[in-house]
Amino acid sequence: MKSLLLAGALSCTPLACSASPQAPPGEARAEELLVLEAEEFTRTSPEPTPKVKRHGLPFASERTALVGFATVDWIEWKWEQRGHRELWLRYASRRAFEMRWAVDGAWRTSTLPATGGLEGEDAWRWSRLGAIDTTNGDHTLRVAGIGIRPDCFALIAVDAGEPRWPREEANRSTPPKTLAALARIPPRMDPDWMERSGGVELPDWIETERVGLHTRLSVAWTKRPLFTQAAEAAASLGARSITRHVKSMRGECFWPSSLGAVAPWVAAATVGSEDPVEAMARRAHAAGVAFVAYYRHQEDRPLVEEHPGWICRDSKGRVPRTAGEPRLCFHSPFGEATLTRLLELADRGADG
Repeated sequence: MKSLLLAGALSCTPLACSASPQAPPGEARAEELLVLEAEEFTRTSPEPTPKVKRHGLPFASERTALVGFATVDWIEWKWEQRGHRELWLRYASRRAFEMRWAVDGAWRTSTLPATGGLEGEDAWRWSRLGAIDTTNGDHTLRVAGIGIRPDCFALIAVDAGEPRWPREEANRSTPPKTLAALARIPPRMDPDWMERSGGVELPDWIETERVGLHTRLSVAWTKRPLFTQAAEAAASLGARSITRHVKSMRGECFWPSSLGAVAPWVAAATVGSEDPVEAMARRAHAAGVAFVAYYRHQEDRPLVEEHPGWICRDSKGRVPRTAGEPRLCFHSPFGEATLTRLLELADRGADG
């Protein structure tokens, strides 16, 4: 835990912050910024978990962030502070998530937008989680594991805006040890064979014998033309088959399955009696390509909520997770449920 200042000429304790006598007349009162580095957690569940660890990243706070966050049920941090504050999270993520978090046991949910990646200068962003009101003493922050890369949390005065941390100039500086190591690298690292590869041409079969095209057209693509025209695009590239997602990672089926909840967009996208998956199969066959349904079975939030007894557990009762979602067990009725859904896909024209 770090107690940091947003402006100079201040004196600060963990509980209060005020301008010192040396502050220029009329200068606005600065507020204390309390930073909790994600990798400095106090507890995890399950515990211990070797996959949760600090990882060196040049543009993260203190040049390290937490990895393996999706492999745990939750992680806990502690701090000592009182007052009405806002809680912010700095993180990196390839996609948006709903994150559950609790301060002193009161659980809430916040939406975290995708940041665009997991590494690099532009991968990190701040997101406001919410306002909290704490009293004197120790406090606990607990966050449920999801598929993000958390960097640090910040507690800052209400309406103070996005935390100005980490300091840009400090984050960009290269450590002396790194500079010394770079100086020892020979000026030419390319192997000789790369110089002799200029005349290499790709064999004909790479262009003429294409097997299939695998797509990642998720729910976010439903209103874009490519969602319905992907089969024609695959055929124009010479693909003999197209693989399409028919179920989201969280369990949202792209057709009105007889099991689990049906997403509202599926009903909206159904034309007459033809649902979205039937439309995928029809358009693929019309374009002369086979339709392969990519059905991700491991996680299914609607079925978990409806049948918690289907969740996998190890010998110690711990729940294995993928990107924060519990895995389901084939030794439960979930196995039969999966078969039912695969047969539904076959009935809709899936070739595989």
